[in-house]
Amino acid sequence: MGSKEDVTSVSVDKENYVANIVLSENAAFQELEPNPDFTLKVSEVSSMAKKFIPGSENFRSTGALHSVALCSGSDILFYSEDLSRHRALDKTLGKALLAGAEMSNCYVMTSGRIPIDVLRKVLTCGIPAICSRSAPSYSTILLARETNTILCGFVREHRMNIYNGKERVL
Repeated sequence: MGSKEDVTSVSVDKENYVANIVLSENAAFQELEPNPDFTLKVSEVSSMAKKFIPGSENFRSTGALHSVALCSGSDILFYSEDLSRHRALDKTLGKALLAGAEMSNCYVMTSGRIPIDVLRKVLTCGIPAICSRSAPSYSTILLARETNTILCGFVREHRMNIYNGKERVL
């Protein structure tokens, strides 16, 4: 889904915890080419890790939530939590889409592992980088290389592993 205009209707069955989304016929799920000029500053990611990685009050009290933020520099633009890392990402990207946010100069920070489907969702929004407290899968690393996406894992306040795009991490 490229924009909120692709959504024809949304219905929610609260009793059964089901959401149905109907997209227009022209809506296409395609991965956008990430901005090749985007750079990620280690100082900004470190600053974000200091803010983000300790977790929310909800995580500290339960130990059972994933967090996802859409970031620009050291700023969190959109943030969500959920029991599912996939839903936390969907909520964050959905908020950004509804707000009409330009995501080609942003990055995603997540608390969870990065499987290939998470990276595909990020690419669908044209986001050029994703960073996590945890690890990417091997297939995610391969897709990041293929799509020139910056991919960082095991992000902590003073260190991180860069799996792809190290020439654009300053």
